[in-house]
Amino acid sequence: MSFSEFSISPELVAHLDSMGFTQPTEIQTKAIPYLLTNSGDFIGLAATGTGKTAAFGIPLIESLDAAQRTPQALILSPTRELAIQIVDQLKKLSSFKKLKIAPIYGGSSYRKQIEDVKKGVQIIVATPGRLIDLLEQEIFNLHDIKTVVLDEADEMISMGFRDSLEEILKRTHSESSEESSQKSFSQKSIRAACKTWLFSATMSPAIKRLTQQYLETPHIVEIQNKGSLSTQITQLYFTVKEDLKLKALTHLLDALPEFYGIIFCDTKLKCAEVEEQLTKRGYFVDSLHGDKQQKEREWTLKKFKSKDVKVIVATDVAARGLDVSDLTHVVNYSLPWDVESYVHRIGRTGRNGKTGYSYSLVSPRELQTLRQIHQKTKANLVKGNIPTFKEVITHKLKMASEQLLKFENHIKKDVIDTFKETPEYENIAALTKEEIIVKFLNLKLEKNKHEEEVPFDFLNGRVPRELAPPGSKEASYQPGYSRGSDDYGSRTGRRDYSSPSRKSQSRDGFRGRKESARREFSAPRGESFSDRKPSRFFKDDDFFEGNNSRGDSNSERPRRPSSRSSSGFPSERSSTPRSTNIRTTRDSVPKRKAFHSEDGESLPRRAPRSFSNEID
Repeated sequence: MSFSEFSISPELVAHLDSMGFTQPTEIQTKAIPYLLTNSGDFIGLAATGTGKTAAFGIPLIESLDAAQRTPQALILSPTRELAIQIVDQLKKLSSFKKLKIAPIYGGSSYRKQIEDVKKGVQIIVATPGRLIDLLEQEIFNLHDIKTVVLDEADEMISMGFRDSLEEILKRTHSESSEESSQKSFSQKSIRAACKTWLFSATMSPAIKRLTQQYLETPHIVEIQNKGSLSTQITQLYFTVKEDLKLKALTHLLDALPEFYGIIFCDTKLKCAEVEEQLTKRGYFVDSLHGDKQQKEREWTLKKFKSKDVKVIVATDVAARGLDVSDLTHVVNYSLPWDVESYVHRIGRTGRNGKTGYSYSLVSPRELQTLRQIHQKTKANLVKGNIPTFKEVITHKLKMASEQLLKFENHIKKDVIDTFKETPEYENIAALTKEEIIVKFLNLKLEKNKHEEEVPFDFLNGRVPRELAPPGSKEASYQPGYSRGSDDYGSRTGRRDYSSPSRKSQSRDGFRGRKESARREFSAPRGESFSDRKPSRFFKDDDFFEGNNSRGDSNSERPRRPSSRSSSGFPSERSSTPRSTNIRTTRDSVPKRKAFHSEDGESLPRRAPRSFSNEID
C-alpha cells in the first residue's frame, strides 16, 4: 500500500513523495484511514520509532483549515524534547499547506510563546504544565479545538500530570455547555468536548485506566511487536557488580569505536556522575537530564545529531524526544523499573530496518527486574562477556596501527628539514625502530597505564537462575549462604540458622543479639544466672546485682568501684564482696534503690540534666 491509496489530497501525496515517504508503516496503514473518515476516539499502540507522529500528523494536516487563525488541534507531550521533535516533524509535513504550529513548554520564554499564539496558529504542541499556566492567565482558550492528541499518555500520568490533563480536557468545553460539562466532570468520566486520539508504546495498566476515564468507546489499533525488537536489535546483558559498572562501561566503549548511542541511567544524579567520570577518563560525552537548562539541552541535542558528540548519558524522561535514526547502541547502565521504559529505551536503536545493539549492565539487585523484562517481552536476551583488559589493549593497539598506516604525510618538506636541525629530532633519530614503536603504543595507551585485570562477572560465566530455561542445570541451582539468590556469586553451603555464631552474622544479626540478651536476662524459674554461660554482650560484672558473671559460683570477688549508680547519679559504692548465695532468678533480682534528695524526697531514676548539674 502507498500513501496515494489513502483519502488524502494529491498535494499532500506529492509532498510526502518529495520527502521520501513512499511506503507507510504498519501503524500508519491502520491508523490513517480510520482517522481520516471517523470522528470517534482512537487508541494507537505501537513501539517507539514506528512512525506514530506521522500516523496522527497526516490526518490532522488534512483536516485543518489554514484560514482559521484559532487553535484547532492540541497535542500534549510529556517532555519538552518530545514536543520540539513533534513540532519539527509537523512543520516538515505541513510546509506545503503553510500551517502555523506553536510549541508551548517550560524552560523557554513566556513572551515568545504568547506572541506566537496571538499571531494565529492552527496546532498547539504543549507540555501540560506550561499550557495550564497560559490557560489560567486567559491568554487563549481551547473552545475551537477539534482534536486532542495525547502522545506518550502513560508517561504523562506517571509524571504526575493527571490533574493537569483533567483541567485541560475540561477547558475544551465552550462556555455555552459549561453546565453539562460540569455535570460530566462530577462523575468518574472526564472527557474532552472533541475527539481524542491516544498513542502509546504499550497498553499498560495506567493506559487502561486512562482510556476508561478520558475516552468513549475508542477504536483500538495495536501493532504486535513481538519479536520485532529481538529481530532488529541484539539484546545482551552483562552480570556486573554495581561498583564495577563504570569500569565495565569504559571497556565496552574502548572495544566499540563505532559506538553512537545513549547510556541510560535511572536518576539525574547518577547521570551527571557517569558523565563526569567518563569525561575524566578522556571520553567525549555529554548528558541530558532535567537539571539542565533548556538551552543547554537543545545545544546537546544539536551536537549529538551532528555527531560532534557520539555518546549521550541520559535519563528516561529527558530522552523521550530524542529521535535519531542511525543510533548503533543503547546501554542500560541502570535497568528501568518497568518493562515499558525498557521498550522505549531499546527502541531508540534498530530503526527503519537497521540493526542495533542493546547492552544492559545488570547488578545482583537487578536480576529480578531482568527476569520480569524477559518474561513480558519474550525477547532473546543473550549473556555477554565484558572485554578483558588484555582484549581492550589488543584492540586499541590494532586500531592505532591501522591509523598509523593510513595516515598520509601532509607536512611540507621544508618544515621537516627545519625540524631535523633541532635536538629533539636527534634524540628521536637515536632510537631504534622497536623503541619508537613501543613509545608510540605507550603514548596511545596513556589512560590505561594504571588499569589491572578485573573479574567483572560475579556469576563466573554462569547464566542466572532467573533467566535459565526450566529443567536446566542453572535453573535447579540451589542457593546457599547468599540470601537465597545468585546475588553474591558461588555458594558456600546452606545457612545454619541454629548456629549461635551464624545468628549474629545473619541479616537479622541485630535482632539476634537482642534475643540473646533477653534469654540471658530471663533465666528459667529456679535456675541461677551463674549456672548459665554469660552472654558476650554483657561484660559489666555489676549489671546483675549478686551475680558472678564469670560463671564461677565458688569464687568471690570484690565489687568494681564506680563513681555513679545505676540511675546515673553520683553515689558511694561499697566494696563488700558479693554473696553467691543470693538466687538471681527472674523473681529474685534485687530492685535498685531510688535516689533520694537531701530533704528525703524520692526522685525519678532519670532526672533532668539541669537537676543533675545542680547536684554536681
